[in-house]
Amino acid sequence: MISLVVCSIKSNYLTALKENVDEMIGVEHEWLVWDNRTATLGLTAVYNKMAAFAKFPYICFLHEDILIQTRNWGKLLIDICEKQQASLVGVAGSKYKSKFFSGWYSGGKNLDYYHINHRGETVDNILSWPEVWPINEVEVVCIDGVFMFSTSLAWHQIKFDEKLLTGFHFYDIDYSFRVATNNKVVVTNQLDIIHFSTIGDFSDTWIEHAINWHKVMQNKLPFSVVKNNEPGTEVVVAKYWLDWLKNMNVSFSHKQEWIRLQNLYKHPALWYSLGKFLFYKPLRLKRLHHFIINKRQH
Repeated sequence: MISLVVCSIKSNYLTALKENVDEMIGVEHEWLVWDNRTATLGLTAVYNKMAAFAKFPYICFLHEDILIQTRNWGKLLIDICEKQQASLVGVAGSKYKSKFFSGWYSGGKNLDYYHINHRGETVDNILSWPEVWPINEVEVVCIDGVFMFSTSLAWHQIKFDEKLLTGFHFYDIDYSFRVATNNKVVVTNQLDIIHFSTIGDFSDTWIEHAINWHKVMQNKLPFSVVKNNEPGTEVVVAKYWLDWLKNMNVSFSHKQEWIRLQNLYKHPALWYSLGKFLFYKPLRLKRLHHFIINKRQH
C-alpha cells in the first residue's frame, strides 16, 4: 500500500528506521532507498528518481533520522487521506506562505501547526503547537520535509522541481505549496515522531534557495487557506525570519541581498530587526544579551 522513499547518508540511521517502520507501519510496504554517499544528488532528483519505481498508491518521503512511535501509522495516514480527501500529509506546516522570504514557519498567530519530538544528545524537545488542536488534521499550504506522506497521483502530477532546487533545501515547501494550489494538504497531530536532529542548516545555501524560490513564485504569493487573515501578517513573517536568521552562519553579502531584494528597509517596523539581523552575530551581541539577562535574574 505504501512506497517509502529515503535518501540515505548514514547506514546506522537507515537500519534503525527500517526496523522501526517494518514493526510499526501495519500495512504492506516497499523500500525505495538511494545511497547518496557515493552518487551524490540533490534531494529533488533523488525523490523523483526513486518515486518513479513506486508500485503503491501512496508514497512516503521521509528523512532517515527519525523513528515513528505510532503503531499502525500506515493505515492511519491512508484513512486521513481518504476521509479528508487530502493529497499530502505532514506533521508540521503553516496555513500561510508569505511573499517575504521565509521557510514553512510563519510566526503568525494561529497559522502554524506542528507535532514532533526533536531528540538531542541529552534531552527531548517536544514541539507541539497549538497546545490543544481544534481538530486532529488542519489544512495548510506548506509543510516541513521531515515526513511527507503523498498520494502517488499527486506526485505524478506535481513532481519535485529538479531544475529550480538542486540541493537539499526548499524541496518540501515547493512540493507542498504546488500540491496545495489544486489539492488539499494537511498536518496531523496523530503521528508521534522522534527526530534525531538539531535546528537544521540555515546558512548561505539555504538563503540562496530561499531567494531563488521566492523570485519564481512571487506572483503567486502570499498564499493562504485563511480567508480573513489579520493585517500585518507579512511584516510579522519578515520580522520572525530576520530574528531567526540573526544567529545563523549567513555571510554579510547574503544578508544585504536578503534585505535589498525585499526592500525591507522601507518598513520602519522592521528597522530594529534589520539591525539585529546584520550585526547580532558579527558583533557577538548574543554574549552581551545573555550577560544582561543573567544580571537581571541575579
